[in-house]
Amino acid sequence: MKYDSVSEDQIADDLGMKVNDVRKILYKLEEYGLVKNYKERSEDGMQMIYYWYIDREMLNRRLLRLKQQVLEKLKARLKKEEDETYFYCPRDLLRFSYSEAMLHDFTCPRCGTPLEMEEDNITKAILKKLIKKLEEEIKHEESVL
Repeated sequence: MKYDSVSEDQIADDLGMKVNDVRKILYKLEEYGLVKNYKERSEDGMQMIYYWYIDREMLNRRLLRLKQQVLEKLKARLKKEEDETYFYCPRDLLRFSYSEAMLHDFTCPRCGTPLEMEEDNITKAILKKLIKKLEEEIKHEESVL
């Protein structure tokens, strides 16, 4: 098949959906640049058949951009984690920033247990690991595109 494409009728049959519903979804995906279509005349020449295919290059570029946006957010979160002191309730396991803990007089607002200062920030370790993995993926994908 051209472009590994499929007709909207075939998609509707495969999914057990109405052709109009499938068409609406495909047009929405087309707005995002994820799919494209072309049309051909039916064998009897009476109607046009629309064939749809995934625009893999655009999809890869969009996924790369999404990963870059997630990376920016993870880095901002890591900076906040590094700049802030956190406290937690050992009973309820609720977590509070320094200013939140101060507002509650360093006691848990739910159970009244004194809050403890977080020594090992597991969140920081997880964020660093995620950032490193995402940076490696982005670097690889940028070299391929």
